[in-house]
Amino acid sequence: MVSRTSSASSESSQRTVSDAENRHRHFARLYECMSRLYRTEIKDHQQTTALIDELMNELKQARAIFGPINKQLESEILQLCLRKLEQGR
Repeated sequence: MVSRTSSASSESSQRTVSDAENRHRHFARLYECMSRLYRTEIKDHQQTTALIDELMNELKQARAIFGPINKQLESEILQLCLRKLEQGR
């Protein structure tokens, strides 16, 4: 009985670490996409559009896996995308 409890606790602990690592990887990709979009030249409309698409896809995946995302982060992402689109006009 003790070994089952210990084993279940160990599996739960490993799953929690794995979930945390997975979350960290997804958010690192979000921030990397934001950074690349921020550094993109305004004149390069195709690259800007591709980076916005990539960033929106990463956000969509993060929402699908983790549920609601931090409102401040979502706001920053959307503001960055809008700013880049407006600058490209």
